[in-house]
Amino acid sequence: MNKLVLPALLLALALPVVAITGEEIIEKVDATFSTPNMWSVAQQTIVTPEGETRNFTIESYAKDGSRLQLSRYIKPESVAGTTFLVLDYGDDIWTYFADTGRTRQIAANARQRSVMGSNMTYEDMSLSGNYADNYSAELLGSADYSGVDCYKVELIPSYSYSSYSKLVAWVDKSTWVPLRIDYYDETGEELKRMLMRDIRMIDDIPTPYYTEVRGLQDNSVTKMTMLNVRYDLVLEESLFSTSSLGR
Repeated sequence: MNKLVLPALLLALALPVVAITGEEIIEKVDATFSTPNMWSVAQQTIVTPEGETRNFTIESYAKDGSRLQLSRYIKPESVAGTTFLVLDYGDDIWTYFADTGRTRQIAANARQRSVMGSNMTYEDMSLSGNYADNYSAELLGSADYSGVDCYKVELIPSYSYSSYSKLVAWVDKSTWVPLRIDYYDETGEELKRMLMRDIRMIDDIPTPYYTEVRGLQDNSVTKMTMLNVRYDLVLEESLFSTSSLGR
């Protein structure tokens, strides 16, 4: 063996292997979705356990990642104007009901409730893009998911009001998008599964154009299809206030 190669090889073997941790992976996931500003319009389809289908069109705004979020229903007419406001990563959540003109604050112990009959809860809305502050993470290893090389990570909630005992996520190593997240209920049974597909690069930001949340215990489904999205805009912080609800 070449005399120069042997010392280099021995040095390489002596160096510690630098491995990524579960916490670092989740921080990268949060960073991927922590865009300064975002505006989008999406089509939501809810399929109930009885097979009934309901369709909505939702316009959403976000600032500083998920720190400030506002989602307003614009179709159908029966719910148009109904708005959800999420402040400070979900520390403060408000709902404006267009049919009554009333604004109501969502208590922490009510955040496990479904949002408009979907498979998404107020808890999900408040924690999206802010996993690192609310979960401890353990890397379970690498795994193939639909032909994509992923990190498989287990997340344990660190906040008291969670309706989940744990989450297991498959995170794309190239984009840091969680392509699949399995949610487990308080008894340890699988409750629902979220899938993200059709990942498109918009302003160099990997953006899921299709998200599906499937109830594994009742066969319900919630589908979100992105119709339009923009990151190249400036949103005033005053948009995200209770005084702006209903306007």
